[in-house]
Amino acid sequence: MSENPCDPALLAGCKMGNVSLVQSVIAKKPDEINKKSASKGLLPLEVAAGFEQPEVVKALLELNASVVAVDNFGMTPLHIAAAKTNIECLQLLLADPKGKEAANMADEDGSTPLHHAAFVGNAEAATELMKAGAQDVADSNGKTAAAEATEKGYDEVAVAIAAGAKAPAEGEPAAAEGEGEGGDEDA
Repeated sequence: MSENPCDPALLAGCKMGNVSLVQSVIAKKPDEINKKSASKGLLPLEVAAGFEQPEVVKALLELNASVVAVDNFGMTPLHIAAAKTNIECLQLLLADPKGKEAANMADEDGSTPLHHAAFVGNAEAATELMKAGAQDVADSNGKTAAAEATEKGYDEVAVAIAAGAKAPAEGEPAAAEGEGEGGDEDA
């Protein structure tokens, strides 16, 4: 149980998609934005992403909720969003200045958001994470997200991870054609 848990009204607003309630609670109690729930240690941003409430995710981000804050299990809001079908929440989190950092954060089991997407067969989330620069690293059991997807029969996810591993991350320049092949640059 959290020592000073998050206001239940804030968590209810996140769950129900009630942006005005969320904004009202934060206006009165700004320190609530990154507090954990009493029972499971979940963050308001995780609750909004978990209940697939993109408008609340957007409002919380505008109010400076932290994308890199972790719950009692070492998970970030990206871990939760990666396992959900509403890709909009994931995209909003990845667009945050700290989104790319959170894309590679491991939870207490060594799993990254990419592992969570692979575990549920979410190819669209895996693609978004790879575009943001997620790395397919091994978890504490030595398993990569691609291996997890393959083991569960989610070939589309494994292909998305493999394709993303070969492409430059968003914002990084692609190698120019012929670059590094000893061509005559002065020609």
